[in-house]
Amino acid sequence: MDRTILIVEDRDSISEVIGEMLTLNGWNVVGRASSGEEALEMFRERRPGTVLMDILLPDMSGLDAARDMLREAPECRIFAMSAMTEPGIRERVLDAGCRELLVKPFRMRELVGLLEDDL
Repeated sequence: MDRTILIVEDRDSISEVIGEMLTLNGWNVVGRASSGEEALEMFRERRPGTVLMDILLPDMSGLDAARDMLREAPECRIFAMSAMTEPGIRERVLDAGCRELLVKPFRMRELVGLLEDDL
């Protein structure tokens, strides 16, 4: 059971809170990236079992980053998160290979439950 996770979120305050909550729930946060390129670099170096990916990043789409990660490591579990609620967004997330979409704001127990259920 791989409980390593990379958090990709461009807002440091959100990334920090998520990281602290996941650590308290037994997850090993191997990195926190704030851009797609930084996320890909950390992913290649640290090979986490799970990635929590914001889909709106400053330099590239989080879905494009997710596709790149899954090409390199198809076994990786990627969960997308976004405040966007436009029609079709969940389908685009799933088509990119992500396991699920978390709509911001979400409760930490919702995130932890989703990750735990997928182990």
